[in-house]
Amino acid sequence: MTNGPQINFKNPRLAEEWGQVHPELRRMVYELARFALSDLGRAGLVITCLWRSEDEQRAAYRVPPGAPVPNPKSLHLSRPVRAVDVRRSMFSDRHVEMLHAYWDSIRPAPGYDFVDEPAKLHIHLEIDHKADAHLATLENEGTNA
Repeated sequence: MTNGPQINFKNPRLAEEWGQVHPELRRMVYELARFALSDLGRAGLVITCLWRSEDEQRAAYRVPPGAPVPNPKSLHLSRPVRAVDVRRSMFSDRHVEMLHAYWDSIRPAPGYDFVDEPAKLHIHLEIDHKADAHLATLENEGTNA
């Protein structure tokens, strides 16, 4: 499943959820994908996780059904979706460092986070609540334009 030349999805459900990702995070992921293609020669970031139900969150953390939800503040549980996981295996460690440096160079405010998680085989991208003031400014600019 693809969404333009730069974004691929692990499964059809993720392609359907892509429209539920916070627009600013979606924009940042597209920017990262363009950089991966133009500067690293890597086409098609593969999205492996967006939104999770509470049951999926338990499964991800290997917690039995019915147990308290682990990491309940995870942005994978939010609506709109504020967390995106990207498959790491298509990148060398050096490429991941370059992606991280690029992300940091284009992030407009604190709270736009890039977390390399090699043990989990993905790169975690998010816009956390530290960015809410910046996001509100963007929304106000859009309304007043």
